Amino acid sequence: MAHTEERVVLVDDNDQTGPASMFARVVYFIMNILEIILVLRFVFRALGADAAAGFVQFIYALTDPLAAPFRGIIASTAANGAGIIEWSSLMAMIVYALAAVLLVQLVRILTPVHHH
Repeated sequence: MAHTEERVVLVDDNDQTGPASMFARVVYFIMNILEIILVLRFVFRALGADAAAGFVQFIYALTDPLAAPFRGIIASTAANGAGIIEWSSLMAMIVYALAAVLLVQLVRILTPVHHH
């Protein structure tokens, strides 16, 4: 009688169809959207974009809640005549990207993949 052994591998980077991989794709998709709108905010602020312009207002309204937790940690600095370097936007981009990576890694660790 043949003996078969089953082993559990906690992380399988080659599995592109499992739940952890699908979760990772969703998290990274959401993170990419957040990063894009935060980059737009940062660039608009740095270049002194007209805050009365509709699209600029839209981006500021979307990103205000994202940047708010980091406001005041490092003071914004003047960039040019009308622009400012808003450090809270940069900090938000870094923290949210790190949070997404850590969340994906945690789910991959907690989602065992069975191999036969």
